[in-house]
Amino acid sequence: MNEDAYLLARARAVRIVPLAAAGAADGLGLSVLRRAADGVQRRLVDVEAVDGPAVMVRWAPDVEPVSGVVGDPLTHREAAPSQLLTLGAAVRLCWLDPELALYPGGAVAEEDVLAACGPAGR
Repeated sequence: MNEDAYLLARARAVRIVPLAAAGAADGLGLSVLRRAADGVQRRLVDVEAVDGPAVMVRWAPDVEPVSGVVGDPLTHREAAPSQLLTLGAAVRLCWLDPELALYPGGAVAEEDVLAACGPAGR
């Protein structure tokens, strides 16, 4: 595996690459990662991680896969109320302080999400 492909695969696997780890100090590692992303129709997005500035790998704007265009019966489907409730509970449990940025959030056990979705007063 060439070095560019390895760096890109690693960045996708770890999701958030701190700028220091990407080689921002010398600029070389970040440019290699950016070139690898550009080569496969991806882009690097700047994010603010817990430990400071970082990048994530995302689709390039003009090649993002179909994600459910409203009105397209082949790709769009409405979420059931139970799915929306579960998503809402997960977001709230992972985002402890609404005054802080939603991303990157925190980890939460599946059991905690399911318990939060149970009947009120339980």
